[in-house]
Amino acid sequence: MSNNAISSGFKRPHELEKFLRDATIELASEYQRIHARASEDPGTAGDEGEENWAELLRSWLPPYYEVVTKGRILSYRAEASPQIDVLVLSPAYPRHLIHKKLYLADGVVAAFECKLTLRPGHITQAFAKSLAIRALYDEGQGTPYKELHSPLIYGLLAHSCLRRASEKIPPIFRYHEELARGAAEINLPREGLDLICIADQGTFPSVRAVGLHSVILMYKQLIRKEAWPDALRDRDLADYDPIGTALYDLLSRLAWRDVMLRPIAEYFRAVVSKGSGISQVRIWPREILSENVRQQLINVIGEEERGKWDEWSLSFGL
Repeated sequence: MSNNAISSGFKRPHELEKFLRDATIELASEYQRIHARASEDPGTAGDEGEENWAELLRSWLPPYYEVVTKGRILSYRAEASPQIDVLVLSPAYPRHLIHKKLYLADGVVAAFECKLTLRPGHITQAFAKSLAIRALYDEGQGTPYKELHSPLIYGLLAHSCLRRASEKIPPIFRYHEELARGAAEINLPREGLDLICIADQGTFPSVRAVGLHSVILMYKQLIRKEAWPDALRDRDLADYDPIGTALYDLLSRLAWRDVMLRPIAEYFRAVVSKGSGISQVRIWPREILSENVRQQLINVIGEEERGKWDEWSLSFGL
C-alpha cells in the first residue's frame, strides 16, 4: 500500500470480515433453497435448516468440539430435557457416546433451538424451553460469574424471520417486545437465553450485570423507532454482520471455560464486534447473589477496572 493511501485514511477490509460475510451469503442462499420447498415437507426443511447451523458451527469452532443434531440432555439424576436441535459437546465427551441421542449434561457446552423462519411466539417458546433445560443443572456458586450463568450456553438461531409486505421498518423490531416479555419473566439470571441470532437481521447477545437495583435496559425504549440512536436508526441493516457477532459471542462464552479459546475470542472482538447487534442488558440486584459472594464483593468494588476474564467483574457480555 502506498503512503498516499495510508495518509488518506484508506482502510483495507479485514479478511476475517470477508470470510464471515461469505458464511452469511451461503446461509442466505441455503434459506432460499430450503424455503422454496418448505411447504411441501416442513419436517425435512426444518432438518436441513438445523444441519445448516450445525455445519456453520463445525466450520468455525475448533475441531475438538463435536457438533451434533437432535438430541436430549440427560442430567446425573436421570432427568432428560426436551429434544434440542443442535448441541455442542465438550472436547472431553466420551467418543463411544457421541452418537447416542441422550447427551450427558456436563458434557454439553452449548445447545440451540433452530428455526428456518422465526415467527411470533418462537422466542416465548424458547424461553420456556430454556427454563426446562436449565433445571437439569445445579446452580453455580462461588463467584458472580458462576452465580449469574448456567454451565450451559443456550440460544435461538434462525435463518430469517416472518416479514409483512406493508412493513416499513426492519422486521427485527417486532421481536423486541416478545424478547422483553420473556426476559421480564425470568426469576434468576441463569434461566434466560444467552443468544438470539436472526441471520439476515441481527444478533441479540445477553449481558448480565449486578447493581444496586434490578433493571432491564434496551427493550421497550428501543421498540419505538424514534428512540433508536441515529447511528442505528439510519444505518442500512445490510451492513450488519449478525453471524460474525453471534460467533464472537459464542466463542467468548466458551472461552470462560476453555482458556485456549481466549486469544481467538479477543481477535474476533477486535475485528467483528462493532455494534452489529443489540444486547439484552439486564442488571440484577446484588441480593440475587449468595451471601458469601456479596460479602466478598465488598473487597473488589471500587478497584480498578477488572480484566475481561475476571469472574469477580460486575458485568458479563459484549
